Amino acid sequence: MAVRISFLSGFTPDKAKGACEKMCLEERGVKYVMEFNPPVDCVAYTIDGNIIKGTETDKCDKLVFAQFTKRLVSIFVELKGSDVAHAVKQLEATITHPLFLKNRTDRIVARIVSRKMPANAGNSVVVKAKNRFRAKYNCELLCIKSGNPDRFTDM
Repeated sequence: MAVRISFLSGFTPDKAKGACEKMCLEERGVKYVMEFNPPVDCVAYTIDGNIIKGTETDKCDKLVFAQFTKRLVSIFVELKGSDVAHAVKQLEATITHPLFLKNRTDRIVARIVSRKMPANAGNSVVVKAKNRFRAKYNCELLCIKSGNPDRFTDM
């Protein structure tokens, strides 16, 4: 049985799976692959244009909820061609959106999935964002190359 998210009951999920070992999300040729060990119940929603509408607000593409043994985890996902700095803005705007601020899960993580990854300089936009996300939101931010798996173990 897939996990149910009561505060999003008015929205139809893109995918819902019970005992999910693998879930893939794709947009504009960018593919995010999640692998769960052990399998978890999970549900994925489109944020951009569905839960948060309009062009005046930055927002990420997808949100996945995964029910691990002891925790419900929110996985905020931005699928990007190459503009990682803009992806950081979109993720941060979504994480701090009032709907998600007042409906926090046990743990939140953020993922930028991109065809191109910036070179890792010690003061890059991504490094600064990772530190800020951890300090301000207790959120792990990772950049993942499109098609590479993001492996989750019991959290």
